[in-house]
Amino acid sequence: MLHNWCFKDKNPIFSFKELKFSIQIFTDTNRYDLDESKCIINTDGDTFTVTCNGLQWAGGQENCEGQCEVKVASVEKKYLIDVKVKKDEFVKKVKVTLYDEKYGTVVARRRYDVDYDEYGKIFNYPNGWDDLFTPLITIKNKDDVKFYRSLDKIVRPKHFMVKKVDNSSIVEMIFEEDARHHFKELVVPTWEVGSVSTVDEIFEIQRVEVEKAYNLKKWEDREDVPEWARKISLVISLHGMHWSGYIFNTYAQMLEKLRWFACHIDPKDVLVYIPGFDGRYYYKYCDFSPDERLGGEKGLKELVDEAHKMGYHIMPMFMINGANPNMEGFDVWGVSSYYYSPNGFPRGVGSCDWDTSRGYDLGCGVGLNPGAPLWQDRFVDEVIKQVSKFNFDAIFLDLAAIYINDPRYSTHDGAVNIINRIHEKFPHLLISTEGWYDALSTVFPFPQVAGMESRDGEMIYHDTPYAKFFDDYNRCFGHLCLGDLASGKNGVFEWGFNPAESVMPVRKALVPTITIVDDTISLAEDKIKDVIKLANEYKNKFIK
Repeated sequence: MLHNWCFKDKNPIFSFKELKFSIQIFTDTNRYDLDESKCIINTDGDTFTVTCNGLQWAGGQENCEGQCEVKVASVEKKYLIDVKVKKDEFVKKVKVTLYDEKYGTVVARRRYDVDYDEYGKIFNYPNGWDDLFTPLITIKNKDDVKFYRSLDKIVRPKHFMVKKVDNSSIVEMIFEEDARHHFKELVVPTWEVGSVSTVDEIFEIQRVEVEKAYNLKKWEDREDVPEWARKISLVISLHGMHWSGYIFNTYAQMLEKLRWFACHIDPKDVLVYIPGFDGRYYYKYCDFSPDERLGGEKGLKELVDEAHKMGYHIMPMFMINGANPNMEGFDVWGVSSYYYSPNGFPRGVGSCDWDTSRGYDLGCGVGLNPGAPLWQDRFVDEVIKQVSKFNFDAIFLDLAAIYINDPRYSTHDGAVNIINRIHEKFPHLLISTEGWYDALSTVFPFPQVAGMESRDGEMIYHDTPYAKFFDDYNRCFGHLCLGDLASGKNGVFEWGFNPAESVMPVRKALVPTITIVDDTISLAEDKIKDVIKLANEYKNKFIK
């Protein structure tokens, strides 16, 4: 729900050519607007400036000190908006509100365009799931495509709000400073607003700039992609133990199923993803040692060794940012590593009804910031220990795409540092995660797509709405929630069933994926063989 004030403020609205806008300033205590009586306006050809030496608050009932400078430059069919703010408090956000913008359909999120009404819609970056993967929204109308984007070259939060008013739109563009930096003088990265003929046109411009900003390497040239990974045409999601302790497959049963697959597809073309490989899924984190009920160390080692002999590549699942607080040492490396909101409040991550008690109070363990030094050391040491012991080919780091503007440690930098530290030890290890946004292309070449619970489990594909933005640098595979072909079961995943999708489309960026639980092969052998045909189709189309 979009929250608004129920009283009318006195925030001045400025007009320059076709642009109408206002400015709002947010500190950690309040919102401030410009005092119109203190504003000096100057127009010089294609440049418009506002210099304001006084602010107001409480809807204009109170005045205070503070400065704001706004410069708008009109260049061809676009406007460049620069804002500088000075206040005697920590300035955390600055909003530019645009009025009388064209109404249309927002094309920015993955898979689905978004219509909006007088209640409004909010879009946030960075987001690894179904929100903005780059700080850009486009509104497609009957005449052209309006775009709104930040030219910032650093991973920092951007928020957009769009709302219908009569036959036009209000568009809010909000920059949020990295919460680790408490600036009383804030320079907002340039906003760009303009029109193009097609959505692809502006996404291509954005892609080129993002590639340069983050020094992205093409998929074929990436040094963090081992040669075998470029040839993967099928991912088998082979489920181990559920949170409850229910076993879908022991290590011995996994090996038996891989032997079955080897009769129908070349194992060298297959990546075997093993969620719940370590025992009780999510409950046992961050102890990633093999569970005795699954077969213990001996059983896991036999599984990996025999799979390697056949040609398979093995990828277990770890969680980069959460742990059970009952684990030994949590009071040292856990308590000091909690996530915090920008305002300094501890916050959790995720909510899952693992035990079906309907309380949704078990969550994803306790959320821990991957940038926190003690947790990062603990996690990296544990991963290195398990990879060294069992010789995995790849690792999956769950939820690494979570971005929280934590005032203590950067979640983005923390994930990047973890990957770099692991690669120092294992330079040829393929590293994957759930979700994706533009800057994550630097360290995650093969992420998992997302799942959308609000649409009964449909996949959120990262190659939409503009495929080149993703598949120039990455490939991805099906989310853990993908339903199995027998009855839609999604194994260790919290939904239990996924009625929406069991088979992914064949596209360059999307590697065919199949979910295998306890009885999938025995109940859906023919359907599995159909997916293997899709894998061969993918191989013939997209793998050189």
